[in-house]
Amino acid sequence: MSVIPPPFPAHLPQLPLLSAFFTRMYQNDVEWAASAFWQVLCQVVFRPEEGFAAVYHQPPDEGRDSVDILPYAYDPSDPSLLRKRAMLEIKRAGNSREKLIKQTERYALKARNQYSEPFMLAMSIHCSEFKAWVLMAGQDHLQPFFPYCDRFIPVHSPEGVLFFNFVDAIKDPTNLQSYRQISDALLGVSALTYPASSSAQIQPQQEQEQEQEQQPQPPGQGAQEEEGAEDEVTEVPEEDRRGTKVRIHTEEHRFSADKYYFKDTGKRVCYTTAADWRKEGHNYYRYKHNERYWCSKRPRA
Repeated sequence: MSVIPPPFPAHLPQLPLLSAFFTRMYQNDVEWAASAFWQVLCQVVFRPEEGFAAVYHQPPDEGRDSVDILPYAYDPSDPSLLRKRAMLEIKRAGNSREKLIKQTERYALKARNQYSEPFMLAMSIHCSEFKAWVLMAGQDHLQPFFPYCDRFIPVHSPEGVLFFNFVDAIKDPTNLQSYRQISDALLGVSALTYPASSSAQIQPQQEQEQEQEQQPQPPGQGAQEEEGAEDEVTEVPEEDRRGTKVRIHTEEHRFSADKYYFKDTGKRVCYTTAADWRKEGHNYYRYKHNERYWCSKRPRA
């Protein structure tokens, strides 16, 4: 996979080594490349001199599975006590997101029960995107750590700063709820500019259909039926179409599915899929995440 990485985000530690691993993560659709970036990032934020450590690939005795990253906290009141505060599970972009979440939940349940913690934090990482979770006492399923941002977040996006809310919750568990809040300003940015997740573009088609809100259709049938139904939709003259018209561009990839994007009014690249666009007329599609944008030809399904 050869992907042009986005600019290294300003909200991440400005370290040349971290930036190099960030670039490599986008250029290699393999597990080690994604894992390496997140390992280096965790080395920076969980520092031994502050009483924290991130342990990598710790295999349990009874099986071959292993958790990718385990942040531990040292309790100075009891030098023999090391507390497992969270777990981060990582998959490459071409891997199954559904499998990733199930695996994260299984490890979180085991750790919470083993350590008798009131809650356990967890994170599912899909290449460059993350989704934070919390598993409370008495519950058998993960709950979104950010109730108002229940999705995978690209680490390079403005909402990528929420990774550090999760880190702070690991370091300061007594104030868990405060770190789960998102400022109104950041929520506004998210609603205005959030593009479809880039790694979701190269998931298996069956998994993409499960994640979309619309009902799944037989492979190859849905797009044809919808395109054939265009003639039944009322024609809307272009001069009557509100908002900004954008053009959908194709980013071709040799070893993975092609990606589609458009540029917003700020000239920023927004990756997108067919599911992001609502049909409002013949050759007239409205962008669901920000209705100021429309196009005459949406991405291929």
